[in-house]
Amino acid sequence: MKQQQQQQEGKRPGWWPEKYAPENPESPSMISRMNAVIKKCNKADYSLENLWKDDGFMVQAIRKGGRDRLTQRTFDRIDYPFPTEQSKKGVATAGPELQRNSSNAIESDTQYQATEAPALSLPDRGNSDISPLSSKHSISGSHNDELLTSPNRAVSIDSDKSFPALPTPPPVSETISRLRGSDWLKGIDILRCVELLNASPEWHIFDPVYPLPTSKLSERNEVSANSLIFFINAKSHWSLCHLDRRLGLLKHYNSLPSEMPVNDLKSWILEQPAIRLTGELSIREEKCPQQEDGVNCGIFTLAVLQALLNGNSIPSQVDANHLRSRFAGQLESNTSSELAKPSSEAVSPGMPPISRRASFEQSHSDAHNPGRLDDSGEHDVAFPPLSHLQEFAKSLEKTKVNLREDIKALEKQQEQMAKMSEERDVFQQKVQNDQKLTDELTGKVEKSEADYKAACEWLNQCIKGCKVEPANTLLNKIISDAESTIQSSAAEINSHKEMLESMQAKCDEYKDTIEKLQAEILSSTKQGDVIGTNIRRNRESLAHVNQEFAKIAASLGFTECKE
Repeated sequence: MKQQQQQQEGKRPGWWPEKYAPENPESPSMISRMNAVIKKCNKADYSLENLWKDDGFMVQAIRKGGRDRLTQRTFDRIDYPFPTEQSKKGVATAGPELQRNSSNAIESDTQYQATEAPALSLPDRGNSDISPLSSKHSISGSHNDELLTSPNRAVSIDSDKSFPALPTPPPVSETISRLRGSDWLKGIDILRCVELLNASPEWHIFDPVYPLPTSKLSERNEVSANSLIFFINAKSHWSLCHLDRRLGLLKHYNSLPSEMPVNDLKSWILEQPAIRLTGELSIREEKCPQQEDGVNCGIFTLAVLQALLNGNSIPSQVDANHLRSRFAGQLESNTSSELAKPSSEAVSPGMPPISRRASFEQSHSDAHNPGRLDDSGEHDVAFPPLSHLQEFAKSLEKTKVNLREDIKALEKQQEQMAKMSEERDVFQQKVQNDQKLTDELTGKVEKSEADYKAACEWLNQCIKGCKVEPANTLLNKIISDAESTIQSSAAEINSHKEMLESMQAKCDEYKDTIEKLQAEILSSTKQGDVIGTNIRRNRESLAHVNQEFAKIAASLGFTECKE
């Protein structure tokens, strides 16, 4: 029904021709924005036949972006040849949102939609009271407070090939209402909660329900993170997938015993050169907390995600009401702080403040991002120097905090690695000792079996070679003792064999433990390398800041500066 409606809309006067059709012509957002253009033209009595001529303003807008097809950004480059109602300048969105129709078909099994943006680093929300965590301990039951305490870094969220201009997202109050009302969470709700979990750069988190079967990542924007997160949806149920690129493993966390389209996701991943898988990809169902209702699947995926981001064990239980309250409270706090700011810092509901967007624009330079933000000045907002300095001071302090936390995390990681290495060495020594005993016991068993065989042959020959009279008690006693000795030897051999099997089983158990420890040590080493890289980058950033401050101080005539 929906496709038929879109096909009918495609025949309307002024609609895009096949030559300029977008890559996803069924996108509700593209259809909605094209309808808006046509509506403006009709209102201004502008001929729709001129839209797609070589000098038409739609074709000119496409060429401004250096593309040959219509994209979301095209609509922002339009120069209308007639007066229109202009939107407020200086208010921009900074993250791909989910495109939805009124029936929420996006949340269903196969009708979800995706935007076209490249990987996006979400700006810091400015929650200075949230400190990084690197501890590794299990979370269950009442420990859900820790699920909302996260590394204070950027989250990567991705879609297709170009960064779109986004329609106005639904107000944050709707998300808060669904959280407070224990309602089923939509994709936009999950996305807003993900923004609160500020993940480190080694994590790449895709929009909920991304990708579509027809989605394709731009090869020019290779995914550098090792850990990729996908929220998948089927029949109004959310589950979470974690792709470990190095291990070639797609881990699935499902809070209900229902089938999810994980195999479809696997097939899509294998077709994306930008993800850079080097080998095969396997799927593994992971243990995770199970929900007892039909509405909290989204909250359970967020609980699992936070545990993964912090390097903690997956919780065995989740207090859904508590987490809902915490997420709602943080969103309310952020919304209140945005409303309290001067109009020059105002932003759309639920979007990061403009003053936080520099990192996003810097990370989407011309060389790496085909869908970069226009350098048109529409995102520029004037701030007094003192405001800049205050913002910079906060950012600098957070960098120092991150550095201290990373150093602590690295020390703890190294301590854990030392303990695991020591434990591995102990087990290796046990294997060597038990293997030595096993070899000795094997030699005894072989010798006993040879003696037993020789004794049996001697006894048989004695009995057959001579006729023993009953009166010859001495010979009868010798034969009887020999038979008894042979039977004892047989029992001893069986006992030694059982002992040998037990020791071999213990050796195998030790070897399995050693292999697991080796894997944990390797994983910890990689994590330590990542933390070490973060420490090096933070130190380089601080050194650069010191140099810049020295230059500023020199330019102002100061000869000495105290830190």
